[in-house]
Amino acid sequence: MEKVKDKLLIWAKEAGLPQPDVLSVNCTTFTNTSDIFTKILGLNQTQGKKVSATPLQQLQNMYSQKSSNKNMTLIVADELDYLITKDRGVLHDLFMLTTFPFSRCILIGVANAIDLADRFLPRLTSLNCKPIVVNFRAYSKDQILKILEERLNELPYTVFQQQAMELCARKVAAASGDMRNALCICGRAIEMLEAEIRESACNLNTSLEEISSSRQNLATAPDFMKKREFETVRTDHMARALSKTYRSPVVDTIQSLPHHQQIVLCSSMKHFRGAKKDTILGELYKSYVGVCKSCIIPPAGILEFSNMCRVLNDQGLIKLGQSREDKLRRVSPKVDEGDITFALQVYKTGDKTESVSGQEEEEELNLWNAMVEEASRMEGLDRDVMKRFVSPVMARIESDDYAEYLRTELVYQTGLSQDPSNTLLLVNYAQFLYLVVHDFDRAEELFKRAIEVEPPDAEAYNKYAKFLWKVKNDLWAAEETYLEAISADPDNAFYAADYAHFLWNTGGEDTCFPLSSPDNSKEV
Repeated sequence: MEKVKDKLLIWAKEAGLPQPDVLSVNCTTFTNTSDIFTKILGLNQTQGKKVSATPLQQLQNMYSQKSSNKNMTLIVADELDYLITKDRGVLHDLFMLTTFPFSRCILIGVANAIDLADRFLPRLTSLNCKPIVVNFRAYSKDQILKILEERLNELPYTVFQQQAMELCARKVAAASGDMRNALCICGRAIEMLEAEIRESACNLNTSLEEISSSRQNLATAPDFMKKREFETVRTDHMARALSKTYRSPVVDTIQSLPHHQQIVLCSSMKHFRGAKKDTILGELYKSYVGVCKSCIIPPAGILEFSNMCRVLNDQGLIKLGQSREDKLRRVSPKVDEGDITFALQVYKTGDKTESVSGQEEEEELNLWNAMVEEASRMEGLDRDVMKRFVSPVMARIESDDYAEYLRTELVYQTGLSQDPSNTLLLVNYAQFLYLVVHDFDRAEELFKRAIEVEPPDAEAYNKYAKFLWKVKNDLWAAEETYLEAISADPDNAFYAADYAHFLWNTGGEDTCFPLSSPDNSKEV
Protein backbone atom coordinates (compact mmCIF):
# COMPACT_ATOMS: atom_id res chain seq x y z
CA MET A 1 0.00 0.00 0.00
CA GLU A 2 2.84 2.39 0.79
CA LYS A 3 4.41 1.73 -2.64
CA VAL A 4 1.11 2.58 -4.37
CA LYS A 5 0.88 5.80 -2.33
CA ASP A 6 4.49 6.81 -3.12
CA LYS A 7 4.14 6.13 -6.85
CA LEU A 8 0.94 8.19 -7.05
CA LEU A 9 2.57 11.17 -5.31
CA ILE A 10 5.58 11.00 -7.63
CA TRP A 11 3.33 10.77 -10.70
CA ALA A 12 1.25 13.79 -9.58
CA LYS A 13 4.41 15.82 -8.96
CA GLU A 14 5.91 14.97 -12.35
CA ALA A 15 2.62 15.82 -14.10
CA GLY A 16 2.37 19.17 -12.29
CA LEU A 17 -0.93 18.22 -10.64
CA PRO A 18 -2.03 19.02 -7.06
CA GLN A 19 -0.84 16.44 -4.55
CA PRO A 20 -3.72 14.01 -3.81
CA ASP A 21 -4.94 13.16 -0.33
CA VAL A 22 -4.12 9.54 0.47
CA LEU A 23 -5.90 7.37 3.05
CA SER A 24 -4.48 3.89 3.75
CA VAL A 25 -6.62 1.79 6.07
CA ASN A 26 -6.71 -1.82 7.26
CA CYS A 27 -10.36 -2.79 7.62
CA THR A 28 -9.61 -5.24 10.44
CA THR A 29 -8.95 -2.28 12.76
CA PHE A 30 -12.55 -1.00 12.59
CA THR A 31 -14.86 -1.78 15.49
CA ASN A 32 -17.86 -1.01 13.29
CA THR A 33 -17.77 -1.53 9.52
CA SER A 34 -19.31 1.91 8.89
CA ASP A 35 -16.32 3.56 10.63
CA ILE A 36 -14.57 3.67 7.25
CA PHE A 37 -16.87 6.55 6.20
CA THR A 38 -15.84 8.51 9.31
CA LYS A 39 -12.16 8.03 8.28
CA ILE A 40 -12.84 9.24 4.72
CA LEU A 41 -14.86 12.21 5.98
CA GLY A 42 -12.06 13.22 8.35
CA LEU A 43 -9.69 13.39 5.38
CA ASN A 44 -12.04 15.54 3.26
CA GLN A 45 -13.55 17.86 5.88
CA THR A 46 -12.05 20.22 8.42
CA GLN A 47 -13.44 20.50 11.93
CA GLY A 48 -16.53 22.70 11.99
CA LYS A 49 -20.05 22.79 13.21
CA LYS A 50 -21.70 19.53 14.09
CA VAL A 51 -24.32 18.14 11.75
CA SER A 52 -27.00 15.54 12.34
CA ALA A 53 -26.32 13.59 9.14
CA THR A 54 -24.30 10.41 9.27
CA PRO A 55 -20.73 10.37 7.84
CA LEU A 56 -22.00 8.45 4.78
CA GLN A 57 -24.74 10.99 4.11
CA GLN A 58 -22.25 13.87 4.46
CA LEU A 59 -19.91 12.23 1.94
CA GLN A 60 -22.79 11.64 -0.49
CA ASN A 61 -23.85 15.31 -0.19
CA MET A 62 -20.24 16.45 -0.63
CA TYR A 63 -19.73 14.42 -3.82
CA SER A 64 -23.11 15.47 -5.26
CA GLN A 65 -22.21 19.17 -5.61
CA LYS A 66 -19.26 21.25 -6.74
CA SER A 67 -16.62 22.10 -4.18
CA SER A 68 -13.68 24.48 -4.00
CA ASN A 69 -11.43 21.62 -2.92
CA LYS A 70 -10.02 20.12 -6.15
CA ASN A 71 -7.67 17.59 -4.59
CA MET A 72 -8.27 13.98 -5.49
CA THR A 73 -8.62 11.43 -2.69
CA LEU A 74 -7.01 8.00 -2.97
CA ILE A 75 -8.40 5.37 -0.59
CA VAL A 76 -6.42 2.13 -0.26
CA ALA A 77 -8.47 -0.34 1.82
CA ASP A 78 -6.74 -3.57 2.81
CA GLU A 79 -8.65 -6.67 4.05
CA LEU A 80 -11.82 -5.47 2.31
CA ASP A 81 -13.51 -8.80 3.20
CA TYR A 82 -14.06 -7.50 6.75
CA LEU A 83 -16.59 -4.96 5.44
CA ILE A 84 -18.92 -7.72 4.21
CA THR A 85 -22.17 -7.42 6.18
CA LYS A 86 -25.40 -9.37 5.96
CA ASP A 87 -27.00 -6.88 3.55
CA ARG A 88 -23.66 -5.92 1.87
CA GLY A 89 -24.71 -2.30 2.45
CA VAL A 90 -21.35 -0.90 3.62
CA LEU A 91 -19.40 -2.38 0.71
CA HIS A 92 -21.97 -1.22 -1.82
CA ASP A 93 -22.11 2.33 -0.44
CA LEU A 94 -18.29 2.52 -0.35
CA PHE A 95 -17.96 1.65 -4.05
CA MET A 96 -20.88 3.90 -4.99
CA LEU A 97 -19.02 6.95 -3.59
CA THR A 98 -16.81 6.85 -6.69
CA THR A 99 -19.84 7.20 -9.04
CA PHE A 100 -21.24 10.52 -7.81
CA PRO A 101 -21.10 13.41 -10.36
CA PHE A 102 -18.52 15.48 -8.45
CA SER A 103 -16.71 12.62 -6.73
CA ARG A 104 -12.97 13.05 -6.36
CA CYS A 105 -12.51 9.63 -4.83
CA ILE A 106 -10.39 6.74 -6.19
CA LEU A 107 -10.87 3.45 -4.34
CA ILE A 108 -8.39 0.56 -4.35
CA GLY A 109 -9.55 -2.47 -2.35
CA VAL A 110 -7.43 -5.49 -1.44
CA ALA A 111 -9.36 -8.66 -0.58
CA ASN A 112 -8.71 -12.36 -0.14
CA ALA A 113 -11.91 -13.37 -1.96
CA ILE A 114 -11.17 -13.50 -5.69
CA ASP A 115 -14.86 -13.25 -6.61
CA LEU A 116 -15.78 -10.55 -4.07
CA ALA A 117 -17.19 -8.17 -6.72
CA ASP A 118 -19.33 -10.84 -8.37
CA ARG A 119 -20.64 -12.47 -5.19
CA PHE A 120 -21.16 -9.51 -2.88
CA LEU A 121 -21.62 -6.55 -5.22
CA PRO A 122 -23.94 -7.77 -8.00
CA ARG A 123 -25.85 -4.46 -8.06
CA LEU A 124 -22.73 -2.62 -9.27
CA THR A 125 -22.82 -4.63 -12.50
CA SER A 126 -26.46 -3.71 -13.14
CA LEU A 127 -25.57 -0.03 -12.57
CA ASN A 128 -22.71 -0.33 -15.08
CA CYS A 129 -20.08 0.59 -12.48
CA LYS A 130 -18.47 -2.77 -11.77
CA PRO A 131 -14.92 -2.22 -10.44
CA ILE A 132 -11.86 -3.36 -12.38
CA VAL A 133 -10.65 -6.61 -10.83
CA VAL A 134 -6.95 -7.54 -10.82
CA ASN A 135 -6.28 -11.11 -9.70
CA PHE A 136 -2.94 -12.04 -8.15
CA ARG A 137 -1.94 -15.67 -8.44
CA ALA A 138 -0.99 -17.66 -5.35
CA TYR A 139 2.71 -17.93 -4.53
CA SER A 140 4.58 -20.80 -6.16
CA LYS A 141 7.10 -23.03 -4.36
CA ASP A 142 10.08 -21.06 -5.73
CA GLN A 143 8.56 -17.69 -4.79
CA ILE A 144 7.79 -18.79 -1.22
CA LEU A 145 11.30 -20.21 -0.84
CA LYS A 146 12.86 -16.98 -2.20
CA ILE A 147 10.90 -14.76 0.22
CA LEU A 148 11.85 -16.96 3.20
CA GLU A 149 15.53 -16.90 2.19
CA GLU A 150 15.53 -13.10 1.72
CA ARG A 151 14.11 -12.58 5.21
CA LEU A 152 16.54 -15.02 6.80
CA ASN A 153 19.60 -13.62 4.97
CA GLU A 154 19.45 -10.57 7.25
CA LEU A 155 20.36 -12.79 10.23
CA PRO A 156 24.06 -13.48 10.96
CA TYR A 157 23.40 -17.18 11.62
CA THR A 158 21.49 -20.09 10.07
CA VAL A 159 18.04 -20.78 11.49
CA PHE A 160 16.61 -23.38 9.07
CA GLN A 161 18.10 -26.29 7.23
CA GLN A 162 17.64 -25.81 3.48
CA GLN A 163 15.64 -29.05 3.20
CA ALA A 164 13.25 -27.85 5.93
CA MET A 165 12.54 -24.59 4.07
CA GLU A 166 12.03 -26.48 0.80
CA LEU A 167 9.56 -28.81 2.53
CA CYS A 168 7.61 -25.83 3.90
CA ALA A 169 7.56 -24.02 0.54
CA ARG A 170 6.47 -27.15 -1.32
CA LYS A 171 3.59 -28.00 1.01
CA VAL A 172 2.26 -24.45 1.35
CA ALA A 173 2.37 -23.95 -2.44
CA ALA A 174 0.49 -27.22 -2.99
CA ALA A 175 -2.13 -26.45 -0.33
CA SER A 176 -2.94 -22.73 -0.71
CA GLY A 177 0.05 -20.65 -1.85
CA ASP A 178 -0.58 -18.25 1.05
CA MET A 179 2.67 -16.63 2.19
CA ARG A 180 1.20 -15.86 5.62
CA ASN A 181 0.69 -19.59 6.20
CA ALA A 182 4.33 -20.23 5.31
CA LEU A 183 5.53 -17.63 7.84
CA CYS A 184 3.22 -19.00 10.57
CA ILE A 185 4.45 -22.55 9.94
CA CYS A 186 8.09 -21.43 10.16
CA GLY A 187 7.29 -19.70 13.45
CA ARG A 188 5.74 -22.90 14.82
CA ALA A 189 8.76 -24.92 13.73
CA ILE A 190 11.06 -22.50 15.61
CA GLU A 191 8.86 -22.83 18.72
CA MET A 192 9.22 -26.61 18.52
CA LEU A 193 13.00 -26.29 18.30
CA GLU A 194 13.04 -23.93 21.29
CA ALA A 195 10.95 -26.36 23.33
CA GLU A 196 13.30 -29.18 22.39
CA ILE A 197 16.38 -27.15 23.41
CA ARG A 198 14.77 -26.17 26.73
CA GLU A 199 13.96 -29.79 27.46
CA SER A 200 17.52 -30.88 26.58
CA ALA A 201 19.00 -28.12 28.78
CA CYS A 202 16.77 -29.22 31.66
CA ASN A 203 17.93 -32.82 31.26
CA LEU A 204 21.56 -31.66 31.04
CA ASN A 205 21.31 -29.69 34.29
CA THR A 206 19.88 -32.73 36.02
CA SER A 207 22.70 -34.90 34.70
CA LEU A 208 25.37 -32.37 35.76
CA GLU A 209 24.02 -32.31 39.30
CA GLU A 210 24.17 -36.09 39.47
CA ILE A 211 27.76 -36.28 38.18
CA SER A 212 29.16 -33.07 39.69
CA SER A 213 31.95 -35.05 41.36
CA SER A 214 33.39 -36.07 37.98
CA ARG A 215 35.76 -33.45 36.44
CA GLN A 216 35.93 -35.19 33.13
CA ASN A 217 32.21 -34.99 32.59
CA LEU A 218 32.11 -31.35 33.67
CA ALA A 219 34.75 -30.51 31.08
CA THR A 220 32.56 -31.81 28.25
CA ALA A 221 29.51 -29.80 29.32
CA PRO A 222 30.55 -26.49 27.67
CA ASP A 223 31.26 -28.33 24.42
CA PHE A 224 27.78 -29.81 24.50
CA MET A 225 26.19 -26.41 25.21
CA LYS A 226 28.20 -24.88 22.37
CA LYS A 227 26.84 -27.52 20.04
CA ARG A 228 23.24 -26.88 21.19
CA GLU A 229 23.72 -23.13 20.75
CA PHE A 230 23.92 -23.52 16.94
CA GLU A 231 20.94 -25.89 16.63
CA THR A 232 18.79 -25.29 13.54
CA VAL A 233 15.23 -26.15 12.55
CA ARG A 234 15.31 -29.60 10.97
CA THR A 235 12.94 -31.31 8.57
CA ASP A 236 11.24 -33.25 11.39
CA HIS A 237 10.38 -29.97 13.16
CA MET A 238 8.96 -28.59 9.92
CA ALA A 239 6.98 -31.78 9.23
CA ARG A 240 5.34 -31.57 12.67
CA ALA A 241 4.51 -27.87 12.17
CA LEU A 242 2.96 -28.61 8.76
CA SER A 243 0.96 -31.46 10.23
CA LYS A 244 -0.48 -29.25 12.98
CA THR A 245 -1.39 -26.54 10.47
CA TYR A 246 -3.04 -28.60 7.75
CA ARG A 247 -4.32 -31.63 9.61
CA SER A 248 -8.11 -31.92 9.52
CA PRO A 249 -10.68 -34.67 10.28
CA VAL A 250 -10.78 -35.44 6.55
CA VAL A 251 -6.98 -35.88 6.48
CA ASP A 252 -7.15 -38.19 9.50
CA THR A 253 -9.90 -40.22 7.82
CA ILE A 254 -7.92 -40.57 4.58
CA GLN A 255 -4.73 -41.57 6.39
CA SER A 256 -6.60 -44.26 8.36
CA LEU A 257 -7.99 -45.88 5.19
CA PRO A 258 -6.59 -49.19 3.89
CA HIS A 259 -3.86 -48.82 1.28
CA HIS A 260 -6.00 -49.67 -1.77
CA GLN A 261 -8.76 -47.26 -0.74
CA GLN A 262 -6.14 -44.53 -0.51
CA ILE A 263 -5.04 -45.40 -4.07
CA VAL A 264 -8.68 -45.14 -5.19
CA LEU A 265 -8.79 -41.57 -3.81
CA CYS A 266 -5.44 -40.82 -5.43
CA SER A 267 -6.82 -42.09 -8.77
CA SER A 268 -9.99 -40.02 -8.41
CA MET A 269 -7.97 -36.87 -7.75
CA LYS A 270 -5.81 -37.42 -10.84
CA HIS A 271 -8.90 -38.30 -12.89
CA PHE A 272 -10.96 -35.25 -11.82
CA ARG A 273 -8.28 -32.63 -12.46
CA GLY A 274 -9.41 -29.93 -14.85
CA ALA A 275 -13.00 -29.31 -15.89
CA LYS A 276 -14.13 -32.91 -15.49
CA LYS A 277 -15.99 -33.26 -12.19
CA ASP A 278 -17.55 -36.70 -12.50
CA THR A 279 -17.12 -39.98 -14.36
CA ILE A 280 -18.43 -43.53 -14.38
CA LEU A 281 -17.10 -46.29 -12.16
CA GLY A 282 -15.62 -48.21 -15.10
CA GLU A 283 -13.48 -45.23 -16.20
CA LEU A 284 -12.29 -44.60 -12.64
CA TYR A 285 -11.30 -48.27 -12.38
CA LYS A 286 -9.02 -47.85 -15.41
CA SER A 287 -7.34 -44.88 -13.74
CA TYR A 288 -6.98 -46.91 -10.53
CA VAL A 289 -5.33 -49.78 -12.40
CA GLY A 290 -2.93 -47.31 -14.01
CA VAL A 291 -1.83 -45.92 -10.62
CA CYS A 292 -1.39 -49.44 -9.24
CA LYS A 293 0.78 -50.44 -12.20
CA SER A 294 2.97 -47.35 -11.88
CA CYS A 295 3.45 -48.18 -8.18
CA ILE A 296 4.03 -51.90 -8.95
CA ILE A 297 1.05 -52.86 -6.75
CA PRO A 298 -1.36 -55.63 -7.85
CA PRO A 299 -4.76 -53.97 -8.51
CA ALA A 300 -8.00 -55.31 -7.01
CA GLY A 301 -10.72 -56.76 -9.24
CA ILE A 302 -13.67 -54.74 -10.46
CA LEU A 303 -16.01 -56.22 -7.82
CA GLU A 304 -13.65 -55.44 -4.95
CA PHE A 305 -13.05 -51.98 -6.46
CA SER A 306 -16.82 -51.39 -6.52
CA ASN A 307 -17.08 -52.37 -2.85
CA MET A 308 -14.21 -50.00 -1.96
CA CYS A 309 -16.03 -47.15 -3.71
CA ARG A 310 -19.16 -47.93 -1.70
CA VAL A 311 -17.13 -47.68 1.53
CA LEU A 312 -15.65 -44.33 0.42
CA ASN A 313 -19.17 -43.14 -0.44
CA ASP A 314 -20.41 -44.12 3.05
CA GLN A 315 -17.56 -42.12 4.60
CA GLY A 316 -18.45 -39.04 2.56
CA LEU A 317 -15.20 -38.96 0.54
CA ILE A 318 -16.80 -39.57 -2.86
CA LYS A 319 -20.35 -39.46 -4.17
CA LEU A 320 -21.61 -42.63 -5.85
CA GLY A 321 -24.71 -42.43 -8.02
CA GLN A 322 -27.29 -45.14 -8.73
CA SER A 323 -27.42 -47.41 -11.76
CA ARG A 324 -28.56 -50.92 -12.63
CA GLU A 325 -24.95 -51.71 -13.54
CA ASP A 326 -22.15 -51.00 -11.08
CA LYS A 327 -19.65 -49.96 -13.74
CA LEU A 328 -22.07 -47.30 -15.07
CA ARG A 329 -22.60 -45.60 -11.69
CA ARG A 330 -21.56 -41.93 -11.66
CA VAL A 331 -18.69 -40.99 -9.35
CA SER A 332 -17.82 -37.47 -8.21
CA PRO A 333 -15.41 -36.12 -5.52
CA LYS A 334 -16.68 -34.73 -2.20
CA VAL A 335 -13.38 -33.70 -0.58
CA ASP A 336 -10.88 -31.00 -1.43
CA GLU A 337 -7.91 -31.97 -3.60
CA GLY A 338 -5.56 -30.29 -1.09
CA ASP A 339 -6.70 -32.62 1.72
CA ILE A 340 -6.04 -35.70 -0.43
CA THR A 341 -2.66 -34.32 -1.51
CA PHE A 342 -1.55 -33.59 2.04
CA ALA A 343 -2.86 -36.89 3.44
CA LEU A 344 -1.37 -39.17 0.79
CA GLN A 345 1.62 -37.08 -0.35
CA VAL A 346 3.85 -39.59 -2.18
CA TYR A 347 3.65 -43.34 -2.88
CA LYS A 348 7.08 -44.94 -3.18
CA THR A 349 7.55 -48.53 -4.27
CA GLY A 350 10.70 -50.07 -5.71
CA ASP A 351 12.45 -47.76 -8.17
CA LYS A 352 9.29 -45.92 -9.21
CA THR A 353 7.56 -42.98 -7.57
CA GLU A 354 3.92 -41.91 -8.09
CA SER A 355 3.56 -38.29 -6.96
CA VAL A 356 0.01 -37.51 -5.81
CA SER A 357 0.56 -33.79 -6.04
CA GLY A 358 1.74 -34.11 -9.64
CA GLN A 359 5.20 -32.64 -8.94
CA GLU A 360 8.26 -33.94 -10.67
CA GLU A 361 9.60 -37.27 -9.44
CA GLU A 362 13.19 -36.10 -9.49
CA GLU A 363 12.53 -33.19 -7.11
CA GLU A 364 10.68 -35.43 -4.65
CA LEU A 365 13.43 -38.04 -4.77
CA ASN A 366 16.19 -35.47 -4.23
CA LEU A 367 14.37 -34.00 -1.24
CA TRP A 368 13.83 -37.46 0.26
CA ASN A 369 17.49 -38.41 -0.25
CA ALA A 370 18.59 -35.15 1.39
CA MET A 371 16.40 -35.90 4.42
CA VAL A 372 17.79 -39.43 4.70
CA GLU A 373 21.36 -38.15 4.39
CA GLU A 374 20.75 -35.53 7.08
CA ALA A 375 19.25 -38.15 9.37
CA SER A 376 22.26 -40.43 8.91
CA ARG A 377 24.59 -37.61 10.04
CA MET A 378 22.68 -36.96 13.26
CA GLU A 379 24.29 -38.18 16.45
CA GLY A 380 22.44 -39.17 19.57
CA LEU A 381 19.04 -39.22 17.85
CA ASP A 382 16.44 -40.21 20.43
CA ARG A 383 13.81 -42.87 19.87
CA ASP A 384 10.91 -40.44 19.43
CA VAL A 385 12.67 -38.65 16.59
CA MET A 386 13.66 -41.93 14.94
CA LYS A 387 10.04 -43.09 15.04
CA ARG A 388 9.01 -40.04 13.03
CA PHE A 389 11.06 -41.27 10.06
CA VAL A 390 8.89 -44.39 9.84
CA SER A 391 5.27 -44.48 8.74
CA PRO A 392 3.17 -45.23 11.84
CA VAL A 393 1.16 -48.44 11.81
CA MET A 394 -2.01 -48.29 13.88
CA ALA A 395 -4.90 -50.67 14.27
CA ARG A 396 -8.00 -49.47 16.03
CA ILE A 397 -11.26 -51.39 16.40
CA GLU A 398 -14.19 -49.07 16.84
CA SER A 399 -17.28 -50.09 18.73
CA ASP A 400 -20.54 -50.49 16.82
CA ASP A 401 -22.68 -47.36 16.61
CA TYR A 402 -26.05 -48.97 17.30
CA ALA A 403 -27.84 -45.61 17.40
CA GLU A 404 -26.67 -44.92 13.85
CA TYR A 405 -27.77 -48.42 12.77
CA LEU A 406 -31.24 -47.74 14.18
CA ARG A 407 -31.53 -44.45 12.29
CA THR A 408 -30.46 -46.17 9.07
CA GLU A 409 -33.07 -48.91 9.56
CA LEU A 410 -35.78 -46.32 10.15
CA VAL A 411 -34.87 -44.58 6.89
CA TYR A 412 -35.10 -47.87 4.97
CA GLN A 413 -38.38 -48.82 6.64
CA THR A 414 -39.88 -45.40 5.90
CA GLY A 415 -38.89 -45.71 2.26
CA LEU A 416 -40.33 -49.21 1.95
CA SER A 417 -43.58 -48.17 3.59
CA GLN A 418 -44.03 -45.64 0.79
CA ASP A 419 -42.81 -47.93 -2.02
CA PRO A 420 -42.88 -51.59 -0.86
CA SER A 421 -41.99 -52.94 -4.32
CA ASN A 422 -38.85 -50.87 -4.84
CA THR A 423 -36.16 -53.49 -5.59
CA LEU A 424 -33.32 -51.04 -5.02
CA LEU A 425 -34.51 -50.27 -1.48
CA LEU A 426 -35.19 -53.94 -0.74
CA VAL A 427 -31.75 -55.08 -1.92
CA ASN A 428 -29.86 -52.24 -0.19
CA TYR A 429 -31.74 -52.85 3.06
CA ALA A 430 -30.95 -56.58 2.80
CA GLN A 431 -27.27 -55.75 2.17
CA PHE A 432 -27.27 -53.50 5.24
CA LEU A 433 -28.76 -56.24 7.44
CA TYR A 434 -26.38 -58.84 6.01
CA LEU A 435 -23.09 -56.89 6.04
CA VAL A 436 -23.55 -54.46 8.97
CA VAL A 437 -26.16 -55.79 11.39
CA HIS A 438 -25.46 -59.49 10.60
CA ASP A 439 -29.18 -60.30 10.78
CA PHE A 440 -29.11 -63.00 8.10
CA ASP A 441 -32.73 -64.16 8.50
CA ARG A 442 -34.25 -60.74 7.90
CA ALA A 443 -31.75 -60.13 5.09
CA GLU A 444 -32.85 -63.32 3.30
CA GLU A 445 -36.50 -62.37 3.72
CA LEU A 446 -35.87 -59.03 2.01
CA PHE A 447 -33.82 -60.67 -0.77
CA LYS A 448 -36.76 -63.03 -1.46
CA ARG A 449 -39.17 -60.08 -1.61
CA ALA A 450 -36.85 -58.33 -4.06
CA ILE A 451 -36.66 -61.25 -6.52
CA GLU A 452 -40.44 -61.68 -6.48
CA VAL A 453 -41.01 -58.19 -7.88
CA GLU A 454 -42.01 -58.03 -11.55
CA PRO A 455 -40.29 -57.48 -13.90
CA PRO A 456 -37.29 -59.48 -12.61
CA ASP A 457 -34.36 -57.38 -11.43
CA ALA A 458 -30.98 -58.87 -12.37
CA GLU A 459 -29.14 -56.94 -9.64
CA ALA A 460 -31.47 -58.35 -6.96
CA TYR A 461 -30.86 -61.92 -8.16
CA ASN A 462 -27.10 -61.31 -8.32
CA LYS A 463 -26.86 -59.95 -4.75
CA TYR A 464 -29.07 -62.77 -3.41
CA ALA A 465 -26.88 -65.36 -5.16
CA LYS A 466 -23.79 -64.00 -3.45
CA PHE A 467 -25.64 -64.11 -0.11
CA LEU A 468 -26.59 -67.76 -0.66
CA TRP A 469 -23.00 -68.59 -1.57
CA LYS A 470 -21.14 -66.68 1.16
CA VAL A 471 -23.58 -66.91 4.08
CA LYS A 472 -25.80 -69.94 3.52
CA ASN A 473 -23.11 -71.97 1.71
CA ASP A 474 -25.88 -73.32 -0.53
CA LEU A 475 -23.95 -73.61 -3.79
CA TRP A 476 -26.79 -75.23 -5.75
CA ALA A 477 -29.28 -72.49 -4.86
CA ALA A 478 -26.59 -69.84 -5.45
CA GLU A 479 -25.93 -71.15 -8.95
CA GLU A 480 -29.62 -71.22 -9.83
CA THR A 481 -29.94 -67.62 -8.65
CA TYR A 482 -26.87 -66.54 -10.66
CA LEU A 483 -28.47 -68.10 -13.76
CA GLU A 484 -31.70 -66.21 -13.00
CA ALA A 485 -29.70 -62.95 -12.92
CA ILE A 486 -28.18 -63.74 -16.33
CA SER A 487 -31.60 -64.65 -17.68
CA ALA A 488 -33.07 -61.35 -16.46
CA ASP A 489 -30.37 -59.32 -18.26
CA PRO A 490 -28.64 -61.59 -20.82
CA ASP A 491 -26.75 -58.75 -22.54
CA ASN A 492 -24.98 -57.65 -19.34
CA ALA A 493 -21.52 -59.24 -19.12
CA PHE A 494 -21.19 -58.17 -15.47
CA TYR A 495 -23.58 -60.88 -14.22
CA ALA A 496 -21.96 -63.53 -16.42
CA ALA A 497 -18.58 -62.51 -14.97
CA ASP A 498 -19.96 -62.85 -11.42
CA TYR A 499 -21.21 -66.34 -12.28
CA ALA A 500 -17.79 -67.27 -13.72
CA HIS A 501 -16.16 -65.91 -10.56
CA PHE A 502 -18.46 -68.10 -8.47
CA LEU A 503 -17.60 -71.24 -10.51
CA TRP A 504 -13.87 -70.47 -10.39
CA ASN A 505 -13.84 -70.12 -6.60
CA THR A 506 -16.02 -73.13 -5.84
CA GLY A 507 -14.39 -75.38 -8.41
CA GLY A 508 -17.86 -76.21 -9.69
CA GLU A 509 -18.52 -78.52 -6.73
CA ASP A 510 -22.21 -79.29 -6.08
CA THR A 511 -23.15 -77.24 -9.14
CA CYS A 512 -24.47 -77.99 -12.62
CA PHE A 513 -21.00 -77.63 -14.12
CA PRO A 514 -18.37 -79.40 -11.97
CA LEU A 515 -15.02 -78.22 -13.32
CA SER A 516 -13.35 -81.53 -12.54
CA SER A 517 -15.47 -83.38 -15.09
CA PRO A 518 -13.61 -83.91 -18.41
CA ASP A 519 -16.82 -83.86 -20.44
CA ASN A 520 -18.04 -80.67 -18.92
CA SER A 521 -14.59 -79.11 -19.35
CA LYS A 522 -14.78 -79.70 -23.06
CA GLU A 523 -18.31 -78.37 -23.13
CA VAL A 524 -17.28 -75.18 -21.38
